[in-house]
Amino acid sequence: MRPMRASRVGLALIAVGLVPLACWTVWSLTRTWRPVDMPVSLSQGSHFTTGEFTSNLDVKYAIAIDSENKIPFDDLECLLGSRSTCPSPSIVRVRWSLYSDGTVLQGTSDDTVGHGSSGPSGAASRTIGFFKARKGRRYKLDGDVLADGQPSCGNETPPENQCF
Repeated sequence: MRPMRASRVGLALIAVGLVPLACWTVWSLTRTWRPVDMPVSLSQGSHFTTGEFTSNLDVKYAIAIDSENKIPFDDLECLLGSRSTCPSPSIVRVRWSLYSDGTVLQGTSDDTVGHGSSGPSGAASRTIGFFKARKGRRYKLDGDVLADGQPSCGNETPPENQCF
């Protein structure tokens, strides 16, 4: 009789530990952590727009450009402007406007030099702005690329496009 009671108590304690974890997981899966995920061109003069999106959170979002690691990682971080300790300026120059309920928030990537991160696979990300979202509000983001997404060597012809 005693082993049966100990088993029940043990199972009850495990359930008490797992129920909050399960509730938090379900809640987290219903949150909009990344309301927009779309490809953009970094060619000078290109324009992008997200269309309307909403947030189900009152949270500060980062407007970021993610990049795959197709060149050496340190070079990628410098080109994106993810680090502020690089020998050359970032090639990412974007002006953005966020529209919501008749108001406009504007900014440029120049305001956030050095704001970036890297992922486990070596991918890099460059934050070009931030905004505080309100739950249930509709938003639309427009962006204009101000500079070409190519490395620059001044008047020189880059050897195998290796100019940083």
